[in-house]
Amino acid sequence: MLKAIIPFCRNLSASISSVHIRMASKVVLAAAALCGVLSAASGRVAPRLEIGECAEFISKPEFNLPEYLGRWFEVQKFENPFQLGMECVTADYTPIDSSSINVYNNGVGGDGEFIGIVGNASLIDPNFPAEFQLNFAGRPAGRYNVLETDYETFSAVYACTQLDLFKQEFAWVLARTPQLAPDALQQAVDVFAAFNIDVTRFQLTDQGETCVYTSPPETN
Repeated sequence: MLKAIIPFCRNLSASISSVHIRMASKVVLAAAALCGVLSAASGRVAPRLEIGECAEFISKPEFNLPEYLGRWFEVQKFENPFQLGMECVTADYTPIDSSSINVYNNGVGGDGEFIGIVGNASLIDPNFPAEFQLNFAGRPAGRYNVLETDYETFSAVYACTQLDLFKQEFAWVLARTPQLAPDALQQAVDVFAAFNIDVTRFQLTDQGETCVYTSPPETN
């Protein structure tokens, strides 16, 4: 029974803001609470869901995938259950073909151990060259939308899934170097603000002098 319920639970979360409780039906809230318990019991990471609507955005219209490849450092992110307590986070992108790439995310967890995950990203629609489907084994497919990048300094990445009253929202500011100059960071944050994305949710990712970075795995 637990295995049958878990996929449904990916669409719900127990972490619902008390400010918005009155907006949700009792049935939905009860299901979200139950799913939170089941996710914990099963050892799975429950998605962070909030009541609200995903932002309407426009991804970078003339996105150049080859220029985007290489290593990026995570500078800021919206808190999410897949990266709790992680620091020294990097993302490496290498080509598969003209419309898909290998993805290697790596960081250091709270226990000091390296945590890495390998996946891929594929272009969804050639008319929107900066919007990708993101795939990691054992996880539901996600999205990776580049709102803006200059390829050499920063990238503003956003993803959001609407689930009835709820949204599951992710955002990242990436940089080509572990530290991003204040003016460049503000430029990246302003990209999100222009689409009415709540930039107060951004949290800094520690990229301190003690960080040790791994190399991406070799891929065919």
